[in-house]
Amino acid sequence: MILREMFRGVTQFNRFLERIQGLTPKLLINRLKELQKSRIITRKIVSESPIRIEYHLTDLGKKLEPVLVAAGSFSMSSMPREVFKDGKARNPEEIIQMKLVT
Repeated sequence: MILREMFRGVTQFNRFLERIQGLTPKLLINRLKELQKSRIITRKIVSESPIRIEYHLTDLGKKLEPVLVAAGSFSMSSMPREVFKDGKARNPEEIIQMKLVT
């Protein structure tokens, strides 16, 4: 979910916490460190006072987007019972349209 938000342009710690339900600061810190260690994201200090840090996808991280979209498409169409409460298959375009309407 962190990567999903980064693909949508989120770069700040507090924005991740706001947008990802159930995510705790401790868990987010750990996941961001793992993503940095894997060279998927970078951490950049934007301002010193007050300190402001942003996280950005590396070129390697950007290459993950089509892979994750393909995996999501597969699961939505091939395993809908595991993905959706109503168990009905969907494609990514339907999900995008649903989000635009709501």
